[in-house]
Amino acid sequence: MSNINYSLINGVKTKLSSCTKQQLVIVFATASIFMPFLITCVMLTVAVVWAMIDMDTRKKVFTDKSNLPIYLFSVLILIVPLFYERYISALAGFGFVVTLLFSLFVKSIMDKSFFNKIMDVCCASSAICFIYSAVQKLALGTSFRATGGLLNANYYGTICEIVIIIAVYRLITNPKYKRFYISIIAINIVGIFLCDCQSAWIAVMLGVISLIFFSGHKKSGFIFLIICIFLIIIGIFTPGLLPRLDAMPQTFSTRMNIWATAIQGIKAHWLFGQGTLTYLFIYKLYDGYKTYHAHSLYLDPILNFGIVGVSIMLSYVAIMFRRVYLNRKRGLNKDIMAVVLAVVFAICVHGITDITVLWVQTGMLFLIVISGVFIKSENNC
Repeated sequence: MSNINYSLINGVKTKLSSCTKQQLVIVFATASIFMPFLITCVMLTVAVVWAMIDMDTRKKVFTDKSNLPIYLFSVLILIVPLFYERYISALAGFGFVVTLLFSLFVKSIMDKSFFNKIMDVCCASSAICFIYSAVQKLALGTSFRATGGLLNANYYGTICEIVIIIAVYRLITNPKYKRFYISIIAINIVGIFLCDCQSAWIAVMLGVISLIFFSGHKKSGFIFLIICIFLIIIGIFTPGLLPRLDAMPQTFSTRMNIWATAIQGIKAHWLFGQGTLTYLFIYKLYDGYKTYHAHSLYLDPILNFGIVGVSIMLSYVAIMFRRVYLNRKRGLNKDIMAVVLAVVFAICVHGITDITVLWVQTGMLFLIVISGVFIKSENNC
């Protein structure tokens, strides 16, 4: 085992030494995702400033016509909240824009080799969150939902589910270090237990199943599906295994109240919305449950950005999925397209009951993974 770890460390050093300065900035920004969010914000800002200063990178970002929807969307989410004098929304929107600019920076220099390096950085760095969560649990008691250093437990659950999918992807594409990836899968499964994020379980299971199927391993996919069904049954009928399971009826009732409140807000301002974090400002108007967002990937964007904003973003999503379709049709980067689709699917499943991807750390990780869609080269890992 020690020989494998030594070999892995040497492999990481070799790969990082071959990175360009732009790539190293992204590597450090990626690693910061798994640290307290103030560190993430600093590294995110550094990465974006670097991209804007570097002439070659800036040229790549601003001459790419496929980025036009991002620019239009950015203008919208910065201007709209100012009409309502909601400066917190404008500030949150600015953070959103910086995160999107980071994703365009990543996209502009991404190739297959670097994509796999970044995926390995995500796997290794996730150990930071796990250690943080284990210490939290020991210090604050078993009833405390560990956060892994993120803002709340559900964000950590989302990080865990994405990293598990990434680790399975690397297990398929880089089996030489299978013990490392299996250990990463294991600590992130424990991480979901530590943060007790119920929505993460179904999301990660369906995400991994979709990854296996999209990768062409249908037999393994069916076997894993059966295992998941078995595990779900155990989770439901084993008292105490999932501590918050008994609270699900109350949780669902709360969600219904939040969703009804969000729908009222959408009806009132359906065209452009009212800016990021709109729910926080309107819940009192409709006697809704107090929280920061609509706890739905399918309602919160419309509430915040209106039909116009969502349509602009969907045009970018359409560009992405067209590339996925063409790549799969041509047999290019098959495994990368599989992990992108799997992570998107997991987030869509999780998004039924929450919108944890709308946060700097979870958002950065998600955008880094989907940057794989835009890989142009066929470099080996």
